Order: sequence, then C-alpha cells, then structure tokens
Amino acid sequence: MTRTDWTDAAFGMFTAQGIAAVSVEALAKQLGATRGSFYWHFKDRADLITAVLEKWRAMTFDVVQELYEIADPNQRLRALLSMSFEDETWARRELDLLANTSDPHIGQAVERHTGERLDFIQHCLTEIGHPNRQAHIQARQSWALWIGAARLVASMPDLIPGETTRDKLLSLTQPILATMLEQRHS
Repeated sequence: MTRTDWTDAAFGMFTAQGIAAVSVEALAKQLGATRGSFYWHFKDRADLITAVLEKWRAMTFDVVQELYEIADPNQRLRALLSMSFEDETWARRELDLLANTSDPHIGQAVERHTGERLDFIQHCLTEIGHPNRQAHIQARQSWALWIGAARLVASMPDLIPGETTRDKLLSLTQPILATMLEQRHS
C-alpha cells in the first residue's frame, strides 16, 4: 500500500461522499489495510486531506494547461465551461469544498485555487479585448454564475430544463457567458 493508493482512495471517497466522509477507518477497511499502514504514509487525517486537496488542484491545473493549447481565448473559455460540466462530479466536489471553507486548511486551499482559476478566466477575457478591470469583475461574475448554477441544479434539478446535469448547467450559464464574452467595456 502506497501513499498514492491512500490518496486516490480518499479522493474517491471525497468525490462520492464529501470531504467530511473521508476517514482513516473507512479507508483502511475499503483498502483492506491497517491503520498502521496509513500512519506510515501520513502524519494524521489533516495530512491526508492536504494530499486530497493537492490532487484536486493538480487535476484542474492539468486541465488549464491543456486549455492554454487553444489559441483563441474565446474558444478556450468555452472549452473550460464544457469540460467542467462534462464531469458531473465536478460540481459535487466544488460545492462540498465551498461548504467546508470554515475549516482553515480547506478554506486556504480553496481560496488559493479559486484565485488561480479566476486569474485564468481574467487572462482570457483580457486577451479577447476586455479592459483589465472589466475582465477582473467579469471573471468573478462568471465564477459566481458557475457556482450558483451548480448549487441550483444540485438542490432543485426539476426546476431547470435539460436531460442531464450537464445540459441543465449549460442551459443556465451558456447564454449569459456568451453575452459576457461578446461585451467589451472601456
């Protein structure tokens, strides 16, 4: 049993059940391992959660690096929207972490990572031609829209048209974000 095995299993548990469900005992049982094996690789549960948060950040970082290969910033932002909604576990992870930001460890990681994403969105918007201040504001507006749409679809899915979660999220966000991409303010 390796540190990666424990981290991957914890990430799976986090994705399926939320960060609060990640426990050493449940993971040991799932992996058929001992608690001693866990403590060989991790100081404590907080150390494991750090590894899970780093895996979460690394996954998104990899996506952003792929997106930078798209030359057109408009297409890059549309691809970001599409990719984030293709993985239906995305919203669950994001909403769960946001709900747990009162934990300083989680809160710091979420704030740092969200800042990196907002910088990406802002950079794309300035490439499109939006003034920096407007791009700064619109990046935050688009993020708020994303999170709000994810929360609404998760809590009241029957109110939103669409067959799949992805369809529902796109129906809420795509028209507004398309308008935002086209606007240029001075």
